[in-house]
Amino acid sequence: MEKLFAVCTPGLEPFAAHELYQLGLMGGYSSSRPETFPTESGSPYESGGIEFQGSLHDAYRANLYLRTASRVLVRLGQFYAAEFPELRRKAGRLLWENYLAPERSIALRVTCQKSRLYHETAVAERVAGAIGDRLGKPSPVQKYQEDSGTDLPQLIVVRLWINFAPSASTPPERFCIGEVIDLPRQELLSGRPLHPQW
Repeated sequence: MEKLFAVCTPGLEPFAAHELYQLGLMGGYSSSRPETFPTESGSPYESGGIEFQGSLHDAYRANLYLRTASRVLVRLGQFYAAEFPELRRKAGRLLWENYLAPERSIALRVTCQKSRLYHETAVAERVAGAIGDRLGKPSPVQKYQEDSGTDLPQLIVVRLWINFAPSASTPPERFCIGEVIDLPRQELLSGRPLHPQW
């Protein structure tokens, strides 16, 4: 089972959760109180999306049928990194070979918020290097342009943020690395929503 994340506009999480429930991809949802439901991890949903678990087939199915989500991510890992060498080493431990082919080009979208590793280009270089190390061959890196008619690269999303509720077992600075498994579906957003109250 993969850890998956359906990205949606903040405020639409209850509707996305209802759609996931209707698709049979999320248990424990209560249609009487859509604003509160447990995710697979047992915590409330995150702002801007819903975490759920499933196979890659489920991820593609969710990407095809969800009307409120703009894309579906596979969450590859989350870890602490305070320096660039540590980032490259830990990103290299992720199982990139399960999702990427060495000959396929990649694009990295990096976001750093209040982090010591604030240089997004340097973070992207280290993650691309870690992918190359893991695959045994560097993957070509190119810019991601959705409107180009050519073969698009595989998009890798990297987020770095500060956890404001640290404990003894939770380091304050974390990376979350995810792979976008398909493109945004603007053409599907014009379709009829699955939620009966819309």
